[in-house]
Amino acid sequence: VIVNEKNQPPFVAESKIGVKEGGTVSLIELVEDPNGDVLDFKFNHPFDEEGNWDTGFSDEGRHVATFTMSDGEYDVEGRVEIEISRTNQAPIIEDSFSETEVLEGEVFSFWADVDDYDGDSVEYVWTFDGEIVSTMNQGEYQLSFEQAGEHTLQLQVTDGMDEQEFEWIINVENVNRKPRLVIPNINAKEGGKIIIDVPEKDLDGDELQYTFEEPFDSNGMWQTTYKDAG
Repeated sequence: VIVNEKNQPPFVAESKIGVKEGGTVSLIELVEDPNGDVLDFKFNHPFDEEGNWDTGFSDEGRHVATFTMSDGEYDVEGRVEIEISRTNQAPIIEDSFSETEVLEGEVFSFWADVDDYDGDSVEYVWTFDGEIVSTMNQGEYQLSFEQAGEHTLQLQVTDGMDEQEFEWIINVENVNRKPRLVIPNINAKEGGKIIIDVPEKDLDGDELQYTFEEPFDSNGMWQTTYKDAG
């Protein structure tokens, strides 16, 4: 007795699948052929020639895909129900400030336009060298005269589910300040020696040079006489 193998048509093993937005749906992976035959397929939009669909963030919902598969003897129509569930999209920066070169003593302004394609509310946290400086989409920071050098400005945004972090390097240029002296009134007696006490360096750490007018000498000293009252 000789029993010949009978060809059986290909079939869809899973008629319903689920995937999240942004995921890929492959119809070929759902097809089986009992005889292991090489199959030909014809797919419809939005599937490509390989039977794949890279879903987007606007494809949430129920979809029905129909396609044709053939083993050379049988032409079979496949039908798969696809349920695409929502995937949260993290907020992104659409635009932001561009000035990262600033001067000591200036008020540094920063801002960012952040979009959340899901329409979720967005929370902001700006930090300057780790210090929180704003919790809005913009802010200002008063730079001191001791902050020359590189600094890090970070922005953390969250929609309650996903968080994004952005970073800028802020270059603060040194600003030279004019020397500033505050010398109190001097009371002395005739015949005494008066010395003007002045600092050697200014607030920037620069060494200072002085020129004294008479009757002071080049070192800021005046040896008074008994005719100098007044």
